[in-house]
Amino acid sequence: MTKLWMRHEQRPDEHRAPLVPADAAELVSSGIEVTVEHSPHRTFPIEEYLAVGATAAPVGSWRDAVAEVHTPYPFEAVQPPTIAGENFEVYPNRDGVPFVAQYGVPAGWRLRTFVRGTLRLAGWQDAWQRVFAMVKSGDAEESAMARCVSLPVACGVNRILSGRAAPGLACAATTAEEADEWLEFLNGHGLHFEFHERM
Repeated sequence: MTKLWMRHEQRPDEHRAPLVPADAAELVSSGIEVTVEHSPHRTFPIEEYLAVGATAAPVGSWRDAVAEVHTPYPFEAVQPPTIAGENFEVYPNRDGVPFVAQYGVPAGWRLRTFVRGTLRLAGWQDAWQRVFAMVKSGDAEESAMARCVSLPVACGVNRILSGRAAPGLACAATTAEEADEWLEFLNGHGLHFEFHERM
């Protein structure tokens, strides 16, 4: 089950809430467990959250409630929430703890987990099964996923070192010839591509 925990706001001058009771009701009705910490200066009283099916928790209790999910592949941790009558699939895809400064999380917060995730339309997991099987191929030394990341990086670095591309953020290929060069490099290093036109 997917769980959402809304913490007590520590700043006395902050009355806003990241989750309003109406949205909490929507989440609860879609099967998500919502827990709300008591907060004396939050705009919405705790009773409004309890009335829509959320659970109350003591201030600061989130520290003991954080659970970590470990899976070798994000697509193995897919959850199927229904939001506003529409079915989705969600999954964690990054450990965000090393990036909390870039997200503007205050330095005083003691985060143990901070997961960034992806929201997909229902059916995504089934449609991508062949891709997932390929990603899982390989061994502990080298996986298809690692090759799909490291080989394009190597190709880009080679292009910069040879003077065919400038350093910095840029489109990988702007012409058909450049695209062919990328594909030839990847093909020569074990990443094969096939084009199938279906009408």
